[in-house]
Amino acid sequence: MSEESNKQCSICFRRYTEFGHPAEPVKSGRCCNACNDLVVIPARLRAMREATVAPPALTAVSAKAPRRRKAKPTGKAK
Repeated sequence: MSEESNKQCSICFRRYTEFGHPAEPVKSGRCCNACNDLVVIPARLRAMREATVAPPALTAVSAKAPRRRKAKPTGKAK
């Protein structure tokens, strides 16, 4: 059996002949082009979106940042 016909997608378990793609974060191993396009890439995009949302504790702290005070007038007129 040749190396090319021995490749099996770790997600759908179908055999593929192309190079394949890393299947993380869905599964370990490699996956076919179809599973990469339909399963893996959307999962990676979802994970990126969830990771970029600021936690509520950080947004509450930044909203309560102290305001700068105005400088006091010196009383000297020019």
